[in-house]
This record gives sequence, structure tokens and C-alpha cells, in this order.
Amino acid sequence: MKKVSRNENKKIVIGLLDYFDAICRKNNIEYSLAGGTLLGAVRHGGFIPWDDDGDVIVTRDNYEKLKKVFYQAKNDEFGFMSEEDEGYYYVFSKLYDRRTVLETLTPQDAEIKDLGVYIDIFPIDLLPDPSKKSEIKTFYTRLMDINTSMFMTIPGFYYFNNNPLKRIIKRFIYYPRYLRRARGEKNPKVWQKYLLSELKKYDSSEECGAGFILSEYSVKECIPKKAFEQYMDIKFEDRKFRSIKDNKIYLESLYGDYMKLPPKDKRKPKHAYISYWK
Repeated sequence: MKKVSRNENKKIVIGLLDYFDAICRKNNIEYSLAGGTLLGAVRHGGFIPWDDDGDVIVTRDNYEKLKKVFYQAKNDEFGFMSEEDEGYYYVFSKLYDRRTVLETLTPQDAEIKDLGVYIDIFPIDLLPDPSKKSEIKTFYTRLMDINTSMFMTIPGFYYFNNNPLKRIIKRFIYYPRYLRRARGEKNPKVWQKYLLSELKKYDSSEECGAGFILSEYSVKECIPKKAFEQYMDIKFEDRKFRSIKDNKIYLESLYGDYMKLPPKDKRKPKHAYISYWK
């Protein structure tokens, strides 16, 4: 199979964002570019030059509505995966290109079937006030503990290795650790449901923080929930997608001085896969 080039990957991601945007506008669902995708839009007017992925965020109510829309949609070019799919062990969704296929480099993706180049769709849940740093940190630690147990019970996760001999050795050495993390429950889907329940713990409360803190930015994702109330169009390459209106507070929380470029040795893509054309 032929590898997908960097430029081709960018075009695929743009296509995914186009489709996602069209679905959201048609169904009156607000969303925002997120993470490095939003940073790229604000700082570069499009992709960060050394990156080519796509992330979006939606509030929990809109997230659940979107899942129903995507599962009902019939599209030969794009597919959709969420926590409701077998073999999928995340608590967010992926919209992917059916013309491509991935060679995964991470063990938690080993059970996912037919996934192609994708964009991530993250749900925004209520959280404690951003000023309650200790409470947020405690909550994050609890979420990560459940998340680790879920991953450890994914078939083959704890002894994942491309070398057959090392795989056998790891399976023997790390088995006690696997038993401790499993705590008697060896079905990752059960852990996933538990994790989803915990993520939504504050959603019926009056808390004034919000975010998706199970990301690489962890507790930095917690910002005032009012930031997710107003949206606007934002330029991304030669398109216009959506952004939370107060994206400054979000980007400052994640990156600090977000207009400052990182050191050259940090300007690298973060792909956990190799993509191919089918």
C-alpha cells in the first residue's frame, strides 16, 4: 500500500473538517476547533506548519446529538467511531476517511477495525471552578486511575510489543500488575462505562468550570464554562470553521504565551500511526 504523504494528510483532514462543519451547521450544533488545530488557526491561519491533525470540541449535549446524527448518516467517504463501538476504548469520538487505513503504533488501538486518517471529537463536561485547583487535580487523578485500568484490560495491551520474544517476557513480568489494575474486572468496556459516568459527574451541578481534562493537556483544559457559550467563524487555510469566541482564555490555559513558537526541536507532528491509501 502507498503511504499517505503529509500534504495528502492535510487535504484529508480538511475534507473531514468540511464534512463535520456541514453536519454541524445543518443540525444547528455549535462546535469549536480545539488544541493544536485552534492554535494553528489563531497563530498561523491554518495548520501549524509542522502538524497536520484535526481536533474539535463540543459540549456534552451537542456531543450526544452529534453521535446520533453521524450513526444515521450514510456516507461512502467518511466513517464514525465512538465509545459505543466494539474494540474502541476511548471516551471521545473519531470521524475518519474510509479511503485510508492506519498502522497503529499504540497498543490501545490494536482492537480498532478499519480506522483511517481521522479528526478527534472531544466532549466538554462541567468541572469545578478553575480556581479549585486541588479539587480538579484530585478528580483528574481519579479519572486517570480508571482510564489506566481500562487500558490495562484491553486484550494484549499490557504486553504489547512488536518483538515476539519481548512480548512473551512482558506478558510474564507484567501479569501481576495487570491483575492489580484489573481489580477483578477484566472487561475494558465495563471500565469504559465507569469512566464515562465519572466524566459526567458534574454535568447536573452548578459548577462553573468546563473542559475535557483527559487530554494531553490534563487539568489545563479546565476553563470557565461561559467560554463555551459563544462562537464565531475563524479562518483555517482557505476555509472558515467555528471557534469559541473567547479562544484566548482557552489557548492561554493550554499553551501560556501561545503566539510564541516552540523551540525547533519541539516542532514535530504527534501522530501515533502510519497512514496508507487503501
